[in-house]
Amino acid sequence: ELDGKTLNPAETNQVIEFDVARHSLSGKAGCNRMMGQIEYSDSHKHIIKFPQVATTRMACPDMSGERELLEALDKVVRFEAEGDTKPVDKIALYGIDNTKLMVLEKK
Repeated sequence: ELDGKTLNPAETNQVIEFDVARHSLSGKAGCNRMMGQIEYSDSHKHIIKFPQVATTRMACPDMSGERELLEALDKVVRFEAEGDTKPVDKIALYGIDNTKLMVLEKK
């Protein structure tokens, strides 16, 4: 879910993989592959940032969803579990003004 719109990864080709041990992320922003760092520490629960997310630079017919995803990731400052399922399968990412930027669902 991004800006209130539910996105289907099969349609948007957007997938984010987190490697918590290596403090890195990778995946697909849409057309382009993306990679970047995760700033997170156990001592500051729920605080997370994604500085320096980079993508490959292929030109695609529709770049709008990709741009929206990258702009939202740049604004993220914290996360929370979403819903009541155990184990947690959805994470909400919030901006500095407490705006919910997106909800990620585990696949």
